[in-house]
Amino acid sequence: MYIKPKHEKPKPKQSEPAQPKNADAANKKPFDLDKLSRDYVLEHKKLRILSRDYVIEHGTDFDDEEIGWDEKYYYFICDSEGYFTGLLYDIDDYGNLRGYRHYKDGLKDGVQVVLYPSGKIHHYSFYRKGEITGIFYEWYENGMIKKFIDRKHDKRIECNENGKITKHGKADPV
Repeated sequence: MYIKPKHEKPKPKQSEPAQPKNADAANKKPFDLDKLSRDYVLEHKKLRILSRDYVIEHGTDFDDEEIGWDEKYYYFICDSEGYFTGLLYDIDDYGNLRGYRHYKDGLKDGVQVVLYPSGKIHHYSFYRKGEITGIFYEWYENGMIKKFIDRKHDKRIECNENGKITKHGKADPV
């Protein structure tokens, strides 16, 4: 009869060959650029984008509100009742939605979306108490990623219009 020992010695791990310290950073693939394209992000529901009709129905036109500054130089929004809380949007001279953002107690708090005149998303960002936090996407009009910042995971990437990485590394401090 065989009795299995309570503790077996762990087998040594085979180590991967070490990368030379001067390995070219271009050989690293820090991001899958296809998964950062606007079409991919929207198709896979990575972001929640409000429809134009929803924004107009539930929001307030930015031109109807007053802008002020606080001691930290965040701009804040006021209405006749004090600091604004809600959804603000911008409309261009042709009636096209230019973008929208959420506010709480006068400061950006939640999603901000800015659109190209064509209606395609230019950039998407997230704010808490007036400071940008979380993720930031910026796309060229053709849908290629221009800039992506993930502050939670401390990553940043910037690309040219042809999809070539021009900068990558850690996210900028807020």
